[in-house]
Amino acid sequence: MRVFGRLGLALLCGVLSVVTPVAAAEADSDVRVLFDVSGSMQENDPERLGASALALLAALVPGGSRAGIWLFGETVEEALPVAEVNARWRDRALALRPRLVAYQQYTDIEAAVRAAGESAANGPRQLVLLTDGMVDLPAAADKRRRDADSRRRLLTELAPRLAEQGVAIHTIAFAGEADLALAERLAQSSGGLVARVESADGLLQAFLDILERLFPADQLPLEDGRFVVDEGVQGLSALLLRDAGEALVIVDPQGSRHRAEAAGDDLTWLAESHFDLVRIRDPLPGEWRIEGTLDPASRLHLDADPVLRHAPLPATLYTGFPLTLEAWLARDGERLSPEAAATWRLRARLQGIEGEALAATELHPEGARFVGRLPGAELAGNARLVLEARRDGVRRQRVQAVNVLPAIEAEAQDDGVELVARHPGLDHANTRLEAFLLGEALAVEAGAPGRWRIEPPPIDGEAAVPLLLSAEVDWQGETLRLDLPRLLLNREARLALDAAEGPEALRGEALEGEVAEAPAPPVSRTTAERIAAELGDLPADLTRGWRRYHDDPRLWGAVVALLFLLVIFVAMRGARRRARRRPREEPHV
Repeated sequence: MRVFGRLGLALLCGVLSVVTPVAAAEADSDVRVLFDVSGSMQENDPERLGASALALLAALVPGGSRAGIWLFGETVEEALPVAEVNARWRDRALALRPRLVAYQQYTDIEAAVRAAGESAANGPRQLVLLTDGMVDLPAAADKRRRDADSRRRLLTELAPRLAEQGVAIHTIAFAGEADLALAERLAQSSGGLVARVESADGLLQAFLDILERLFPADQLPLEDGRFVVDEGVQGLSALLLRDAGEALVIVDPQGSRHRAEAAGDDLTWLAESHFDLVRIRDPLPGEWRIEGTLDPASRLHLDADPVLRHAPLPATLYTGFPLTLEAWLARDGERLSPEAAATWRLRARLQGIEGEALAATELHPEGARFVGRLPGAELAGNARLVLEARRDGVRRQRVQAVNVLPAIEAEAQDDGVELVARHPGLDHANTRLEAFLLGEALAVEAGAPGRWRIEPPPIDGEAAVPLLLSAEVDWQGETLRLDLPRLLLNREARLALDAAEGPEALRGEALEGEVAEAPAPPVSRTTAERIAAELGDLPADLTRGWRRYHDDPRLWGAVVALLFLLVIFVAMRGARRRARRRPREEPHV
């Protein structure tokens, strides 16, 4: 079942009645969403998930907040001016979906960010930029220079100026032809979030992560399609991501089955192409389950008492750097007393997009609040920070998407290696770097603020070798030890040497993208020549085999087994021979 137009709007407004009060209380800025309508989106978004993202926007932006929509390609259009979000605003937003496929040839990202960021506002603004390309201006004389100048102005002039005015830029970039470095720098410089989308299937998940960061809400954990509703839950809104054509069924604690086409009196169900949005009024306490294949990024937002709250969380974390956390529980807008808070248990975890664990910690009570320190993650990438409170079967969650960036990045250049601090608090005074190449320490020289240089010795042209990097950082009264991602030098070489096993165990392997040399064509030989060659190679083959396997216990086990079989064979053969020698008696009448 798919709902469009005014019927879809009515269902959206009904669903939002649960989520909006929680989110709107924390929304203090307007949201401006920029949709890329350049021609390449037709290839990178073949299922038109941009329209589903627009429907998510219309569904999740709380009533009473302010929002607007821009479309950009070769030109920039303020398709829906910034205004208070209400039923009319949602109706107009849904009506824009056909406009997302009116593709244009070029991509003027600078003009789009300028138009949306500098539009009139009375406070902080949140820009959400969805693009699959790079700065690509209309063809003219010296096009390459014009594109580069536009990109430079965007990064060094426009984005810093907007950041000073309280504008955060969140970016969603398709991994195909998108300028990922541009997307990351725009987000990092403004305190925004960047989401790298590998395929169209990840678009809704990335869009949801950003919207949820802008308008956080309490959640119930959804595990293997099951969730438990407690007595304090007054309403529930389920955002269920799924594949197109997947029909979901919700089963309540009494066993009643609810579907999109027959939701029931207490359920309002909006079915879109790739997600379902279901509002459940006064849900029955107990275990519910959802039948069907769900995306792990599905959410269960709730209206309940008590609620979980936390101190502001950064959009960017850095590898190796711990994060201090503070959270508390509130009822009717007031924090729980220290005695009531002590009955709860709070835990935080950092997990990857696929749910893999990256770091975790307990939060300990200090009066009415809980505090803890999350260890620094070892791997960079998109992640989610999950805060969870538990008590006697009652669970509350807050989920915030974050970017984990390397604290220091290394880049191989023609004349050496340059290291750049991505963490804004690192400098020459508090950071000490070490570099090793095949076990030999290399000198690290300080350069410009937040930059270092290494000049490695010449490397054999036949092999790429890893440069091992580490850092010690004096940070907030302690010393952090950071193991930086290793960097391959001489990457154009055909072989890569792995230093992880030491010089005596260096291994050679073809590098990705290298074309192996074509083998020489086989030489035609007669059968007698092949037999003679194999007999000639037999001693060398036996010698190599003995050297390789003489200390392998499997070899000696096989030898013992063969000897045992040989003994049995000889015994049976002897028994048969004795039986044949026995004299044969003639029969008598």
